[in-house]
Amino acid sequence: QNTIEVTLKPGANTLLLKVLNGGGGWACSVRVTDRRGEPLRLRQLTHGDVLAASGLVIDWWVVGPLSTRQALLDHDLLDPAGEVETTKPVADGDTVCAWKYAPVTDPSGMLDLEAALARENDVGSYAYAEVTSPAEQPALVKLGSDDDFVCWLNGKQVAECHDGRPWALDQNSAE
Repeated sequence: QNTIEVTLKPGANTLLLKVLNGGGGWACSVRVTDRRGEPLRLRQLTHGDVLAASGLVIDWWVVGPLSTRQALLDHDLLDPAGEVETTKPVADGDTVCAWKYAPVTDPSGMLDLEAALARENDVGSYAYAEVTSPAEQPALVKLGSDDDFVCWLNGKQVAECHDGRPWALDQNSAE
């Protein structure tokens, strides 16, 4: 588990995840807490529910399935420092994929990418969310993924994991 400190700026903060699947399940999760591990109640892009009370990011836009796992490990289809426009499709060679709204409905907080996108192996996706912080504040971003991920906060890479593993809540942290 790695821990990297992040600072939430006042107002909207953007989260962009690249999640890859080498086979088997395909999922991710993100939780934002204070340094003691207490969940931060952050206003999100759309209406939240009881999961948001535990700090889970629940309102996502997803795009995929994209490329192969290795191709997405080697390059990005989106500029992490650029603006994410969920109204514009993402081109991946001859494939063009539209963004889809994918709220977390699983009580454990898992964003089920198989249900949202496709049950395929050796592919990847992007998941995009916005959370709003009332003020600049230190926070932990806790991530779970089924296989690899790279996480950017406000355009800066804050965490990554390159491991074939099943999803579990809070597997990695970025501080």
